[in-house]
Parts: sequence; C-alpha cells; structure tokens
Amino acid sequence: MFSANTKILEYKEKKIMLNSSNGLWIRVSKKVFDIFCFMEERGYTFVQLLKALYDDDDREYIKSVFEKMQEIGLVEKNKKEHTENKTVLFEIIRRCNLHCAHCCVEAQRESDYEMSYQEVVNILDKLLVWNPKQISLTGGEPLMRNDIFDILRYLNKHYSGRVTLSTNGTLINEDNVAQLIMYLDQIDISIDGVDEETCSRIRGKGVFQKVLQTVELLHKKGFYSITLSMISDRFHEKMEKEFYKLNEEWGTTPIVRSFVPAGRGKENDKLLVQDRFYNPVPTINKPVMQACSCKAGEEKFLIDYKGNVYPCQYFIDKKYCMGNILDSKVFPIEENRCIELVREYFPQNYEKCNSCPVNYFCWPCPGELYLYSEEEKVDYFHKVCKFQKKFLFMKIWDEEVLE
Repeated sequence: MFSANTKILEYKEKKIMLNSSNGLWIRVSKKVFDIFCFMEERGYTFVQLLKALYDDDDREYIKSVFEKMQEIGLVEKNKKEHTENKTVLFEIIRRCNLHCAHCCVEAQRESDYEMSYQEVVNILDKLLVWNPKQISLTGGEPLMRNDIFDILRYLNKHYSGRVTLSTNGTLINEDNVAQLIMYLDQIDISIDGVDEETCSRIRGKGVFQKVLQTVELLHKKGFYSITLSMISDRFHEKMEKEFYKLNEEWGTTPIVRSFVPAGRGKENDKLLVQDRFYNPVPTINKPVMQACSCKAGEEKFLIDYKGNVYPCQYFIDKKYCMGNILDSKVFPIEENRCIELVREYFPQNYEKCNSCPVNYFCWPCPGELYLYSEEEKVDYFHKVCKFQKKFLFMKIWDEEVLE
C-alpha cells in the first residue's frame, strides 16, 4: 500500500508519514497508522479495510486520511512511485559582470576556461537523451556569452521541456528582451535586497534600480514568469516580509535562498552570517513545512563550466565529482559511487541527526547540512539544532521539545 517514497517519523503516540519525493506529509495517531499497517499486512484493498471497521465515524475519518495520503503520494499507484522531476543546472559560463560578496563560484570578469559553442551543444545533446523536465542555464552571468542566443535557439529547436535562465538581470535590455522571452519559460533574477542600500551591500551600487527596470521591461513585453531571490543572512533575514511585499508590488515570485559558505561566501562568512540566530530563521516561518525531498545525483545534477558533473550546487567538491560529461558518452554518468557519499548527509542518515524526531524538517536540504558539518562550523550547527528543534517540535508534533 505505502509508496516507496513513504518515510516514517515517530514521537510518543504519534506518527508522521512523509513523501521523500515531494516533501509533503501528514501526522496521525499511532492507532490510525497501525490500521493502515494492518491493511498492508493483510493485503486488503481499501474497500475491504472500510468493511473491517465497526464504526461509521471511524470509516469516515479513515477515508479522509486515506484520501489525503493519496493526494500527497503516500499510496502506491500502479507501481509508479512518483512523477520524475529531472532537472539539470548547466553553468555555461563562469564569467560575470558583477562581483557579489557571497558568490559561491567566485565568478570574475575573466575566466580560465570557457566552453566553445560546439562543446555546449555536445553536452545538450547528451542531456536531451536523458530528457530532463527542466534545463536551467546558469553562470556566472549567462548573458555574457556572445553565443547565448545560438544556445537558446538550439534548445528551442531540439528540446520540449522547460528552459530557465539564472541571471543578475543587469544585461537584459531593449535589444535582447524579445529573443529572451521567445526562448525562455522563466527568468530567475538574484537581487538580495529590498532597496538600493540592502542590495548594494551584496551586489554593488545601482543593481537594484537596474533589476527594477528589467522587471518593468519584461512586463511591458508581456513576460511575467519571473522570480526574484535573496539570500538569508544577518542583514536580510530581518526583512523577509519586506521582500515578499516587494515581490507582490513588482508582480514577481519570491525565493529566499540559504547562504552558502563557499567561494567568496566562505571568505565573507562572518560578515554575512554572524548573529544570525538573534532573529527567527525565515525559511521556517512558512505556513506549510516541507520535509527533505532531495534528489541530488538522481534526478538533479549540476554541470559546471568545464563539464564536470556534480549532484547539485552544494556538493561542488572533487570527491563528489561524478566525472566529466565531455568525456562521457551518456548522461547521467554511470557507475559512480558519489551518490552514496551524498546520502550520508541525508538527515535520516547523518550521525548527529538520525535519531531526531524532526530531522527531515530541520535540514530539508542535505547540501546545507554538508556545508555546516565542517569542524570549524560545529558551533553554528549546534545553534541551528537548538533553535530549530524547539520551533519544529511545536510545528510538527504540536508539543514542546524536552531538553
């Protein structure tokens, strides 16, 4: 009965059934959970289970729970556990026209290497055989490539999935906007602020106003599939409400990203995240909490500007490199053990977290857990644990945590 993606958390006489593919979940009593276990053990259909219950009220309640389980993918359907959501992040350039303080790839105006157009096409051809649901072109700043529109035209001709562009938004103008909206399904713009002052701390002077002009231009041309993102740091976590309000006013979709202590972000770690826990962490103040549903290295990959393949943007490290797609005939690259290394940081597997009743929710992204598991960040890890556990116990289990 239960889908292969169903994971179980337990606390006292309560159970949480969650879908590790989409992060959705439901909490029930142990008694109700045992009823569904009984159904599975006996091989009953749901109709047979309802007939086995004595009380009409029980039948109605169990029916409502079962319908919710079906809705969030906890019940097996024709042996197909979930709809694949295959995604590739393709860093087609390392160069960038900005010099952001938190850039995890340390993008500069110049780069030691840049793929030729033919190399990009060769990689795309291999990706198209795998047929991902979405290909996201990232950088650096993708619009700094002279052949960016040749790449977009090639994708438009040969690929039927979603194509998105991650950009700082400063190079979109009247000369190129028509081509961009012709070939793209979504444009993701990093802004990291709610006004000139807050944005300039991270991205430099004048960027905020330029992004506003870009959004207005896209809207003028009838393109509205735009996201704006900001990192969560000691400056920005206090203004999440302002950020959501800004997106509402601009007609864009807000995304709050976790700070990644890598690249220049690692150099500026103290500047960006000190005193972080003086205020609530914004990512947990959402009406619907989602559990860990990481598919890094299985359905999600990152290809860097040299063709190296990684499970995602957080695990960019030599030991997690799955090989180079330019040297491989197929994608994903076969027979690679790095996925098992990544799974060590799944909250249910990580030594410090595996027995915690809220582990799937405390670190919904294993990449963040990996980045903050380093010895020099052990104090930060414990701060996260202590702060979030108290909140999550009340949110997930409706109880106070026992210290």
